[in-house]
Amino acid sequence: MKGFKWQNIASHIVSLGVIYLLIIIYLREIISPGIPGSSVNLDFYTHSIVAKAYADALKHGVIPLGIYWYPKIYGGTPATTYQGGFEVVDFLYMLIFNLTGSIEVTIKSIIFLSLILACTTSYLYFMQILGRENKYIVLSATIYTFSCYWINEILNGHLGLIFGAAITPLTLTFFEKTILNTSRRNIVVFGV
Repeated sequence: MKGFKWQNIASHIVSLGVIYLLIIIYLREIISPGIPGSSVNLDFYTHSIVAKAYADALKHGVIPLGIYWYPKIYGGTPATTYQGGFEVVDFLYMLIFNLTGSIEVTIKSIIFLSLILACTTSYLYFMQILGRENKYIVLSATIYTFSCYWINEILNGHLGLIFGAAITPLTLTFFEKTILNTSRRNIVVFGV
């Protein structure tokens, strides 16, 4: 293969290894007892109730899409009518909760998976933006992965925003590749 450099592959593997090492160091926070941010306003409670409602609906043969009412969240007030659809993070929460049976392990697993995903997607995004040979890819990906915004969302219990911050670089990469490569197929894909 012409233009194929083993040094590039090795440097990217080492770079991702450094970020994953930082994640392993961060594991101390994830493995420690208790739920992160349990001393402040917490939305993890709502996610656990929604995930249990999803699991209950699926057990009864109902796909939980559309408008329905959660009678057990916050005492069953009408304000808890959920008009959205099937949220990805709550579905992921439901899957992990059904496997582990522990709310604490489920929350920490989703945070850890989001951390790995944020690291990988931000690394790929900055590699596209800055170029493959740039030495600041790892620094940029590390800063994005361990940003104060991300840590703040963990403390507030916003699983949707935590997972969304992990998916954002992947979405930006898709948009930029689609915009830069102007073909009919990409225009149709971008329009959809």
